[in-house]
Amino acid sequence: DATVAAAYSQLRHEFSQRWTLMAGARYEYTDYDYDNRTEDGSACAPDASACRFYRPADRSDDFGDWSLNLGASYQITDGHVAYARLARGFRAPQATELYRLQSGQELADLDSEQMDSMEIGFRGQWQSLGYDLSLFNMEKDEVIFQDADRQNVSGAKTHHYGAELSIDYAFTEQWYASLAVTAARHKYDSRIELLGSDGNIKGNDIDTAPRLFGSARLGWDMSSLTRTPARAELEWVYLDEYYLEPDNNHKYDGHSLLNLRITGDIGERWAAGLRITNLLDEDYAERADYGFGSYRYFVGQPTGAYVELSYRIGAI
Repeated sequence: DATVAAAYSQLRHEFSQRWTLMAGARYEYTDYDYDNRTEDGSACAPDASACRFYRPADRSDDFGDWSLNLGASYQITDGHVAYARLARGFRAPQATELYRLQSGQELADLDSEQMDSMEIGFRGQWQSLGYDLSLFNMEKDEVIFQDADRQNVSGAKTHHYGAELSIDYAFTEQWYASLAVTAARHKYDSRIELLGSDGNIKGNDIDTAPRLFGSARLGWDMSSLTRTPARAELEWVYLDEYYLEPDNNHKYDGHSLLNLRITGDIGERWAAGLRITNLLDEDYAERADYGFGSYRYFVGQPTGAYVELSYRIGAI
């Protein structure tokens, strides 16, 4: 049985025409009551003395965590704003991390994960151009992981920093383009012996965490041509290469995909749409990793076409 209760408050105050202050706090209480309805101990007993899975005895665990945030924004000129934010977040251990144990671990003594983040940015609108640029730095502590002995433990640290950019631009009344991109580094920041690694991995990239990814879209509003609301949009999706295991010895090369969407009204209440995904039929992986001496892929879908038809029942 799991019980979660929280109390929180958020403040927003405009103390001048240009300055806005935001602040908030949240306290969350999590309680687990674990009842093992079979025998405690090895899941293989009495047939085997050594077993990969272990059933802990009945127990209760509770966690109390604070989340805090403080931010401010400043209107530089009409339509352009600078902002900054400090925040602390948390994640209580999951039930599977506490009670689904392996390799003879009888107790998982875990703490809540905690992340401190800092973000600064600028956003605004200038004529037909809209933008949002932010820089961030995050430090995560008490990270829960499986160590080299398959024990669920906490105490690892990770570091995350980078930039995010989004741009929207209208060339004409009919044509527009947008871009969204994230460039970041995610790395292990403590000396840990992680499951799947050969030694200390401090400073290595976190596996399956690309340093660059994003998308770009080119759109055409066809309403003037069709005499009814209609739009076509071509999307390019990019995922950079990333490491497949903590030692950073094996990589996935990343991929680029094209998608096409066409939507439009075909009457007062009827609308239709066509989506074509993976337009160039690229071979790619939704996710990849490396384990047990081989590459493993969750293979992405080939070219797919989807036709949608909708009818509006209510008032228009």
